[in-house]
Amino acid sequence: MAAAQMLPASRIPPPVIILNLHIIYVFIHFYFAVQKDITGPSERGFMDTIHARLKRYRQQRGLTIQEVSSRTGIPASTYKEWENGRQIRGEPYLLLAEVYQVSIQELITGQKNKSTSLLARFDLLEAEIQNIKTELISYL
Repeated sequence: MAAAQMLPASRIPPPVIILNLHIIYVFIHFYFAVQKDITGPSERGFMDTIHARLKRYRQQRGLTIQEVSSRTGIPASTYKEWENGRQIRGEPYLLLAEVYQVSIQELITGQKNKSTSLLARFDLLEAEIQNIKTELISYL
């Protein structure tokens, strides 16, 4: 009876395939969790808040648009458009974070100290992958 319930050997996936599928699943789950932390509830809400943050940081530091432009190399007209809601293209975030003396995380999301929770999630992800590998090796 027990033999009748078992799958034929040709239908049982090798442990390596199971491991790879699970690792892919875990990485996809982690990716979307991180994206949710970075972008917030919606892309539109995210873009609205980052534009307001750029203007607020500039004003808090007493900088003009021209001063930000000269410090970052971003054309003043482009930066002004960003503050007014135009989509930010390229990778100016590091330059802007340095000028405003905030982390990239804070610049993009408006939230501080999220990076520690993301690192903790990544550590859990690595531990989960190691546990899966150990479990699959025990089946060999």
